[in-house]
Amino acid sequence: MGTCIATILDWILRIIGIISLLWFLISLFIKTKEFSTSVRISRIVDKREIERYSDYREFTDPELTGEYLVFEPQDSIVKRVIIYKVKWSVKGLKKEMKLAEFKDVTPGKPLIYNTYYPEGAPSKMVEWQGDYGTKGVYILHENGKTGNVEMYNYIYHLGLIQKIRRKLDLK
Repeated sequence: MGTCIATILDWILRIIGIISLLWFLISLFIKTKEFSTSVRISRIVDKREIERYSDYREFTDPELTGEYLVFEPQDSIVKRVIIYKVKWSVKGLKKEMKLAEFKDVTPGKPLIYNTYYPEGAPSKMVEWQGDYGTKGVYILHENGKTGNVEMYNYIYHLGLIQKIRRKLDLK
């Protein structure tokens, strides 16, 4: 009688373990998004505002210039920042050409992008990859109402590596 209960309990625990493992593996491949404030993107209205940054990287758009965008990490190093030329199609925005790529953008050394904000269809996109596989995208455009282009928080798409680290509670 005692071994029968132990056997049943053993099988119940095995089944629970297998279900937990399957749930863990399935949850790794479900698309996940997260709200974050680790990057600040803002517009520099007056060129003299650039002087407040003692050390920065600069990229000038080969086609359109006159307005400045500051890409500034807040609390971590951004491993890679890529600036793309994009084209609007029926299926949405399509990357047309890579204009520039920057590695290891730090809070103390932001990226200043000399470009032009289109009022109609977007023509440029900034894509970045942060710690643990986070990926963010910013599409250069004015909102059409107030002209505000500043963003202080983003929705990140979490990569597989970040999901595993989060599930295992590794920082």
